[in-house]
Amino acid sequence: MDYVRRRGKTYCAVIPVPADLQAVIGKRQIWRSLKTKCYADARSAARKLLLAVDVLFLRLRDSMDGKLIDSMVAQYGLATIAAQDKARLGVKVSDDP
Repeated sequence: MDYVRRRGKTYCAVIPVPADLQAVIGKRQIWRSLKTKCYADARSAARKLLLAVDVLFLRLRDSMDGKLIDSMVAQYGLATIAAQDKARLGVKVSDDP
């Protein structure tokens, strides 16, 4: 998935926050300026930022209590979380190309 978006004349990265971490982070998406007007440079910077954010997500999950995770899953249900992730990421449910 391409996380690079143009905002005015410069590019920014838009990284979706997983449903299980939205309550902890308080956001559905993380927007950060990549401070470049060149798309190729923006893609490279976005990949580096995505790596750092993925590490952040892993650390947050590691610090979460098992009971908290279980209660979140019970509250929302696995199907609801999966549907929210697909809707947020714009994943098509049908097999249409």
